[in-house]
Amino acid sequence: MAFDYFSSVLVDLLREDDRLQLFVQLDETDEFQAHDWAKVFFSNLRYLISQSEVRKRVSVLIAGTLSSADLWNTAGSPFYNVVTIVDLALLDDGDLRELIPTGFPGGLAPEVEAALLREVGGHPYLAQFFLHHLWQRQQAGTAPRADDVREAGERFVRERRGDFQRWWSACGREAQTLFREIALARDLFKKRTAIEIFADVDAAELALDQLAVNGLVREVQRNRYRVGSRLFARWAGERRPGGGGGAAPPGAGTGTLDDPLPGDLRELRPI
Repeated sequence: MAFDYFSSVLVDLLREDDRLQLFVQLDETDEFQAHDWAKVFFSNLRYLISQSEVRKRVSVLIAGTLSSADLWNTAGSPFYNVVTIVDLALLDDGDLRELIPTGFPGGLAPEVEAALLREVGGHPYLAQFFLHHLWQRQQAGTAPRADDVREAGERFVRERRGDFQRWWSACGREAQTLFREIALARDLFKKRTAIEIFADVDAAELALDQLAVNGLVREVQRNRYRVGSRLFARWAGERRPGGGGGAAPPGAGTGTLDDPLPGDLRELRPI
């Protein structure tokens, strides 16, 4: 009934002016998974954008941390088949460097920039928070220092720890365990290592997908990964996968993020 009324109003509106184009944006779609009406909602939305008389004048953008597999399970294959899926990824260091001059025309000192890149790990949300913190320092007449990056991290954990908790919970126990393995790897973590840990290709791919979609790991090379934000990695190192006890998947290592870290991941420790 509600969808029929919405469709009727929409058709009347678009008939008023043939130049009108409707753009619908849906955010936080990961929350849809908890509701049994999700498939009906997406079925109606599929009809609107693929079969209704106004289909050519309606565009939909869906944003959220749903992986491709989760979207398929939540929305159903009919809807999945009529949309284009674009998996977003973390920014690389070059992308983040392009953002810095927006607030800092003269750039940041090399040691400040290096600390920022390590702690943020290419996550746009973290980058926004850290850069704003440094900008506030600059507005107060103080040139940003590496210590200010550390303070930004402490402030984020103090004020926004709920965001970290949501990202961590959204991954699930298997992906959490895999994250720790990636953080402790001596070199770039290979996808085939994840397959060996889980003894299941699908489970390994799903765990990697969940970590990537939530912005926790970066695919540096094809099928080779490393952690994103060092700040998040230290925070996650204080937590057990799943938020409780229990055994890790067969083949998982026994190291912890509190151990001395090998190779270039030593920077996971506080700066």
